[in-house]
Amino acid sequence: DVLMPLDLSAWPRLCAHLKHDDQTQVVSMLVEKVSSQNCVVDSVAKADSLLTFVAPLLREPPDQPAESAEEPIDEDLAAELVPLSKIVHALQHESTDELGRILNAVYKHAAAAAPRRALFLLVPLVSRCLLLARRIAVAAPEAELEVSCHKLLSFVGRMVELVKPHAPALALRLYLQCAQTADACDEEADAYEFLTQAFVVYEEDLPDSRAQLSATTLMTATLSSMRVFSAEQFDTLATSATKNCAKLLKKPDQSRAVCLASKLFWPTGDEAKRNPKRVLECLQRALKIADACKVS
Repeated sequence: DVLMPLDLSAWPRLCAHLKHDDQTQVVSMLVEKVSSQNCVVDSVAKADSLLTFVAPLLREPPDQPAESAEEPIDEDLAAELVPLSKIVHALQHESTDELGRILNAVYKHAAAAAPRRALFLLVPLVSRCLLLARRIAVAAPEAELEVSCHKLLSFVGRMVELVKPHAPALALRLYLQCAQTADACDEEADAYEFLTQAFVVYEEDLPDSRAQLSATTLMTATLSSMRVFSAEQFDTLATSATKNCAKLLKKPDQSRAVCLASKLFWPTGDEAKRNPKRVLECLQRALKIADACKVS
């Protein structure tokens, strides 16, 4: 059994006597075996032991300068830590409450890790939590459950906050995924908050024009797929998304994005939120911007 070393309480202390490179080599072998053999970690104790074992991968090498912790993630670091992300998918349990406790145990280790290394645990953790939220939404009434959809989504929001300083574009995508899950779980307040946070990241942390164009497209597509909002809330969010489209750096991008955003005011299968006047305004604005591009 690959997980048998988890029962050896002295293993982490013994491993600590090795050089850091040797520690990471030993731990990487364990991580690779766990992911390749589809092992199942089904208790808080096992999860805590496993993350204690792999702690060397979550620390920066002691001989590296302090400022290296703020450097961008390169290919070598990604290759080293991608297997660590895979072990998150080994966390399983039939009980949603128990699985929530297991994920929380892993989160505690990720929160204590070196920031750029923690991302390789936090991102898959977010994905697992969103899947769990959907399970909870279709399970027995939430009054019988310790971990509700709202509680879990709030927990996920804290994880995305940790991702944002180091990978804002990724954090924006995660917020949009969270909003879609909240929509599927009929958690209106959570969905609205996640979209609001996505808009904040867009406005404050995405200076690159290519990243902005990609973000506006994603926000428009995400919002158009959501059904939980009232007509007033939806109109507020759609207006914000349209304004962002009109503020893109390049005129051709503005025209395409505003044209795409016009569909927000004519959602499929939801006549109450349709606004033909706003659709026409968007299309006219997109055409005006396109004409200006031809003149220039």
